[in-house]
Amino acid sequence: MYRFQVEAYNFNLDAPGARSNITSVYACDVPYIEQKPIKVQATQSSISIKWNEPKDNGGCSIQGYSVHIDDGNQGPFVEANVEND
Repeated sequence: MYRFQVEAYNFNLDAPGARSNITSVYACDVPYIEQKPIKVQATQSSISIKWNEPKDNGGCSIQGYSVHIDDGNQGPFVEANVEND
C-alpha cells in the first residue's frame, strides 16, 4: 500500500503550502474470478473440485488460494480443510 498527499504552493515559497487529505492506494486490485469451481469427483464423505486460474490477477501475481464451503444447508461459508499434493 502506498500513501499520497498533494501540497499546493505559490510564489510564497517560504510559507507552508496547503496539503490535501491522505489517500491510500494499493499497487494491485483484487483478482477477478469469473468462473465457479468444478466438481471433479465425489463420494459420500468427500468432494474434489478444481478451478481455473483467474485471467485477471489484479496486476500482481496470485500468492495462493483458499476454498470456502457452506454446511450443505445454505449456511455461512467457512474455510475448508485442504489437502496438499
